[in-house]
Amino acid sequence: MNGSMQKKIRPVSLISGKQAFLAGLDWKSIPPGYRNARRFARSQGAELYLSCHNHDGENGDEMMIALLSRQDADIPRNIRQCLSLAMLIRPLLKSGGYAIFIIENDDAELTCAFVSVINGILVNDVTGTPTEITEARNTFLMLNAEPENGWVRYEPDGFSPDSRCIPLPLSNLISTRKHPAEARLLPVSRGPQLMTALLIITLLGASWYGWQRYEIWQAEKAEREESARKAAEARITPPWTRQPESGEFIRQCSTTWNQTPLSAAGWRYTLAECSTDGNSGNLRSSYTNTAGTTVTAFIRRITELTDTRPFIVMPEGNSGGVALPVTFRLPDNPVPVDSLPETRDLQERLTTLAQSVQLQIDWQEVNNSFTDENGNIIQPPWKEYDLQIQTLLPANQLAERFSEPSVRFLSVTRQLENGRFRYQFTGKYYAR
Repeated sequence: MNGSMQKKIRPVSLISGKQAFLAGLDWKSIPPGYRNARRFARSQGAELYLSCHNHDGENGDEMMIALLSRQDADIPRNIRQCLSLAMLIRPLLKSGGYAIFIIENDDAELTCAFVSVINGILVNDVTGTPTEITEARNTFLMLNAEPENGWVRYEPDGFSPDSRCIPLPLSNLISTRKHPAEARLLPVSRGPQLMTALLIITLLGASWYGWQRYEIWQAEKAEREESARKAAEARITPPWTRQPESGEFIRQCSTTWNQTPLSAAGWRYTLAECSTDGNSGNLRSSYTNTAGTTVTAFIRRITELTDTRPFIVMPEGNSGGVALPVTFRLPDNPVPVDSLPETRDLQERLTTLAQSVQLQIDWQEVNNSFTDENGNIIQPPWKEYDLQIQTLLPANQLAERFSEPSVRFLSVTRQLENGRFRYQFTGKYYAR
């Protein structure tokens, strides 16, 4: 992970109840001599640590670690849990993108944070002034090629004139009842090292009986670790149970964007993006002033039609839009893990559908393993793929033809081109 700003940035904490959400963690590679993240964190004198695996098709797997002492981030003593905001945001950025958000604090100058991801790999996790963060964003966009499907961009309203940016749903990320394990910083044990204790026992009890007891203890320990790993796998909640089915997603997005006009007071519709976060979501429609009419006329007309006040990109006043809430019904009987389709069978069906109705379809397998509280890598009993679909087929017709129970759409963009709508879906599919 690289940083766009050269100075060392202290982590900044956002406190919510007894939890501290941290931005600007100092990430580094674990040296080859350390196979266990906790052991490396202990050698560095850290109080807390967080490790993650970066899967790079060219360079293989790389383990990264962030180390922290509570004093560095001014974390109050009553805080029970610390979490990385970058790791909470990373899934939202998909195959490539960035997020800029404001961290409220008591300093005289506003503090912002910048998180960027490429192919699921965390690139930036920094904090700074708005000017520094703007430089970091510009450097990131300059050094990295834009993905085929475009950057995923989150910025606060008014941070830049780019109409493709939407605000990061930071409050939703923080207020959720259960946070993913890969975002939680873990404590570093300061007790005596286990190997040292075993060495003392071996030296004092160098006998056949002692050695036999040691072997039995090792076997029992391995059995306990294996049982703990299986128990952790059993506790994993499949992600598709918390996501609307593809037909439900398309229907609710269609219902909502049908409420927005193609033209309002001389302002012409350009595109709309509908996204989901569980059973709630957001639809954001964008407009361009093509007739030279006033901002006031556009605001009045959109408010009349949608009962929602639109947003305007100032000071130019030539683009704006409206954001509407979307509600989704989660599946009553989601497909169980042991009934997931075989990967090859599902891919054949998706390819056949794409050929029959002229869809442009692409997918890529992602690494869905995670590290538990003891530093063990847990591999869920299913495969996960990022999915992209582009089509000119009306969304309601796609919903009629699409009935795969293990496919989930997370966002869709509807863009008006030459009098026709072009749809771009992004989502996931799960298989064995």
